Amino acid sequence: MACICNDSDVTTPCVDTFGYRGYFVPKNKINADAKKKSGLSVLGKPLPRILTELELNHLRKLKANLECLECYGRIQVGRETFSSQEYDKHFRRCDSYVEIKCDGRKIYGRIAIFCKSGEAVFCIVSVYNIDHTKFFFHRATRTRIGHIIPVKDSGDFIVCEAKHIVQKLIQAGDFLC
Repeated sequence: MACICNDSDVTTPCVDTFGYRGYFVPKNKINADAKKKSGLSVLGKPLPRILTELELNHLRKLKANLECLECYGRIQVGRETFSSQEYDKHFRRCDSYVEIKCDGRKIYGRIAIFCKSGEAVFCIVSVYNIDHTKFFFHRATRTRIGHIIPVKDSGDFIVCEAKHIVQKLIQAGDFLC
């Protein structure tokens, strides 16, 4: 629950579970304010997820404030909504596969969860390696189709800022497109 004490259009007094007195801010207003600043907003309620020590160490390296860390299943960047693997478990979606451009290289993977720390939103991504032993081509024209990428799970993960997500991908067997 977020509380603000000096906003003129928010007038509902509240006492949250920790005894803090303030004014209740509707979720839509919080997301609208965050979206104006960064073009990125979280969707839904925080998820009860316990992060591993390795994930926490990666978040510390990115200067995330672990005291106010919350995990979410979905975010919205502009008009595009990205889901995590945690969200997919409950709602049977398959849109957590993404391409990320981080440190000048393309990374393909599946988003495990989104973490919000203050204004910054991070994503924990299971990384896929490109399988160079396979390729996809059109038999009649003998043309390689470059946007269909053969991948295999590497077992590794990365933590990066959500603003580095380039696009959503679809998994079809051992391929991403």
